Amino acid sequence: MLSPFPSYLPAGRGPLSSADAAAYSRRIRDEAGRYQPDPVLERAVADGLIVPSAGRRLFRYQIRRRAHDTVVGLVGVARATDLIPHEDTIEESPGHSAPRVEIRPILAIVEAPLPELSPLGRPVIAIEDDGTEHELVAVDAGAPLLFANAVIADGHHRRRAAMATNGADATVLTMVVGDRGAGLEAGAFHRVFGRATPLPSAAGQTFEVEPLPSPTVVEDALVWVEGASGRAFSLRPLPAAAATVHASVRRSPAALAHALLYPLLGVAEREASHTGNWEVAIQDIPRSGGALLLPDVEVDAVIVAARAGRLLPPKASRFRPKPLRGMVLRLSSHQPSASSHQQDEH
Repeated sequence: MLSPFPSYLPAGRGPLSSADAAAYSRRIRDEAGRYQPDPVLERAVADGLIVPSAGRRLFRYQIRRRAHDTVVGLVGVARATDLIPHEDTIEESPGHSAPRVEIRPILAIVEAPLPELSPLGRPVIAIEDDGTEHELVAVDAGAPLLFANAVIADGHHRRRAAMATNGADATVLTMVVGDRGAGLEAGAFHRVFGRATPLPSAAGQTFEVEPLPSPTVVEDALVWVEGASGRAFSLRPLPAAAATVHASVRRSPAALAHALLYPLLGVAEREASHTGNWEVAIQDIPRSGGALLLPDVEVDAVIVAARAGRLLPPKASRFRPKPLRGMVLRLSSHQPSASSHQQDEH
């Protein structure tokens, strides 16, 4: 269910830049960098940076890019338990408390098309340097909207933090995109490992191994780059090896690497650092380690894993484009517990 909520919107007239939109969120942080409602939020309103919307609203959010399909989403409040994660979260950040002011909605996908809703009032528009246009406008929903459980595309840590801080009934600001994520693209995070054993000859029993003249991303293969030698290999799972991976996650390059490649290299997911730029990954390889370059994952592959109840490895996907920070803001109805506040202090 996606419910209307009282929100805060940028007060600027006419198109904003993406930096302008982000500036609204920066100005409501306290000196320690935490998002707080008092008195920082009131000060931002008094300074004319943001304004409260008229009552409880749902919003239509559209992202337009040159030579790409328009992304259309509806922004409202959803229960965290109604959002299905498709990948695990990073183990090192289990204690993060949920922010008291949400500045970017969780991005979620449903399979059904979104309803057509009439706009109310004028839109807020922000334009990025590359010409990408973000448009937010209140819409006449009349009542909460019912959706089948939505697959999280971006926001796994925020969902977990909300539930850890505010309990099982926690709600989170959410942007739902219909038609199986129409207009969205799912990229990959590449991995860098500080230490790894050389690729053994036994890898040929699991993968079709092909040396590459230079490191690069290969569309249908994993690519392992050795830190010591700089040699690169494309790795395509052999059918018998791929069959040992659960069918619901078999289309995820990160899941294939986790199940088939990591045991050969003596590495674990928790040891990896992640980057969205493969050129950065190969620059940062320690001599004793290596870099794993992954091809893009399909949006449908993410949905299939989530519907099967299988979690992909952390950072298995990287969705774009995302809604901008600061285009719409929500003050959480829950207050952080004393324990989570203490965690936030340190």
